[in-house]
Amino acid sequence: MNLGGELSLDNIDIGLLKEVPLDICEKYNIIPIGRYNGKVYVAMSSVSAEMIKYLEQNFSTAIVPIKSTEKSIKKLIKDGFGVRIYKKDIDTEGNIINDAISKKASDIHFEPFEKEVLIKYRLNGSLILAFKIDKDKYLNIATRIKIKSNMDFSDKLRPQDGKMLHNMKNGELLDLRVSTLPTYYGEKIVIRVLYNNWDKYNLESLNFSKDDLSLLKRALAVRNGMIVVNGPTGSGKSTTLYSILNEEKGKDVNITTIEDPVEMLINGINQVGVNIKAGITFSTGLRSILRQDPDIIMIGEIRDEETARIAVRAAITGHKVYTTIHTKSPYEVFSRLKEMGIEEYLLMDSLILVISQRLVKRNCSKCNTVHKISDEIRNKNKISMEVYYKGTGCEECNYTGTQGRMLIYDMLFIKDIEKANIKEYLRGEVGSRFSSSFFTRLKNLLEEGVISLDTYMNFLEGENIEA
Repeated sequence: MNLGGELSLDNIDIGLLKEVPLDICEKYNIIPIGRYNGKVYVAMSSVSAEMIKYLEQNFSTAIVPIKSTEKSIKKLIKDGFGVRIYKKDIDTEGNIINDAISKKASDIHFEPFEKEVLIKYRLNGSLILAFKIDKDKYLNIATRIKIKSNMDFSDKLRPQDGKMLHNMKNGELLDLRVSTLPTYYGEKIVIRVLYNNWDKYNLESLNFSKDDLSLLKRALAVRNGMIVVNGPTGSGKSTTLYSILNEEKGKDVNITTIEDPVEMLINGINQVGVNIKAGITFSTGLRSILRQDPDIIMIGEIRDEETARIAVRAAITGHKVYTTIHTKSPYEVFSRLKEMGIEEYLLMDSLILVISQRLVKRNCSKCNTVHKISDEIRNKNKISMEVYYKGTGCEECNYTGTQGRMLIYDMLFIKDIEKANIKEYLRGEVGSRFSSSFFTRLKNLLEEGVISLDTYMNFLEGENIEA
């Protein structure tokens, strides 16, 4: 069947659009039209057997491809996805949130522009376009989100922060953190989804090697001192800290945290959120915690000199301190704390372990296929292997080729380092940002087919490291 000419929105059953992600429609230039005699008719600019198979599984019925022009389908995608969630305008934002959660999105972005609003999901660290909606529909959505988040819905000129509980269909309540930012075309809104899966956070699931996991547990057994997890935003630092707390919470100890914000509620742990209006900062909160007879203190992040000093003093006076700091390598933790005014002898006495980490995208196991590496790329990047693996995209991974992310890390156990080497770290005399074992782990993941060559190269380029 070939329509050849232009299709219009009148030809489309808007209800079918909720069954296929927008990015799939845009990438493969397809759009479902309607359901007739038990079959689903789908407009395509080029017919793909693989896509038909995906759609048959998606709709659980036979697919009839309709040949149409690329231009016609692109227009329908834009118009159709813009109205698909407005057939029932009640709680539209709830439908968007449910859709994002079903895809395991960590964040939902509402980005207003002149004529449309882009709605994007953060999936596996990447920002993916989910919907485009008409600008005139956005005001009601933004207002309802702000009201539910206890914000001043009439104030559109100042950034605001809030939170709300979202009721899932299964009765589960999820904590959502909401922030607004005035932009030229209106208020940009970002919703952070805080999943209630703290019980799944454990050290065994974090991809530490057997030897390094043993080393980490050895560090946890030390009665007092400081363990620092470092890395950029989105590198999994909080996950590592929560996994450590889950390891500790069954013991006869008083564990208290100071976080900004509290990202995951854990039974059996006293958690305090930074609240500037109430006068609770990292430093003031930490001072109060120290009067509460704590055994273990978790500090969400060391940001300033006062917090650093209190944390180090706590670590050398009988407390166990877990925290994070924004540096790129384990060695830079020493120099950053020195910049905050911490003396060398205090660092040497307080630090037990430093973990520097990143997250890399894992190839989808269902569609992972072998690809040849060109001689040019091999020579340029000093790669000896001739082939690599990469996910080509399938239903299992939503046609992204990747499925989740995994941890790569460097680990420094201070007590195992010679004092002369610690002096080098303290004085910034270490040459490489990462250890040789870090690069070995990364290369092993490439050779084992766990990550793609693109992921490997993008990591090196992003860190400004030569292969």
